[in-house]
Amino acid sequence: MFHWLQKFYIDRCVKAPVLRKCRKKQFVNLHDAKSIVILYEADRLRNDKLMQLIHEIGSLNIVQAWGYTTQNDFAERETINIHHIKPKDVTFLGKPAPSIEERFLSDTSDILIDLTMEEVIPLKYFLGISRSNCRCGYVKEGFDGLYDLEVSRMSGKKEEDLLKQILFYLSTIQTK
Repeated sequence: MFHWLQKFYIDRCVKAPVLRKCRKKQFVNLHDAKSIVILYEADRLRNDKLMQLIHEIGSLNIVQAWGYTTQNDFAERETINIHHIKPKDVTFLGKPAPSIEERFLSDTSDILIDLTMEEVIPLKYFLGISRSNCRCGYVKEGFDGLYDLEVSRMSGKKEEDLLKQILFYLSTIQTK
């Protein structure tokens, strides 16, 4: 109903000059990264499938996953490294509650991987405020300047294919 208002507000928040100055923009090779954050749609990607994707990234990295669900009574459990944001955790304007935002920002990461296929307002906010050195994701309308590595998606592909493509580029591009 008020999606356009939420979108306008979050777009203003993530394009603020203050947020752009608080991170060191730098390409990070997958092998050099110590920690990785994944943003995903929890309604599309269940915990067991997400754990498989986390294992694909490798055990050398610390991986945190933040998913958004449209259900307040979401059945999946949170774990140490998998967190869920529900509609009750989000303000009227689409911004996650301050306690959740603080918890998200407390974990520093080298790489942020956005596995969302469409715009998810609370996760777009997390993408914009993230202090990760390297942000990766699928090219979407309205996300100009939020990614450092953008991957275009072919029709019919899923989150697993997007992650494999991002991991391929992160492991083959040399920074030194």
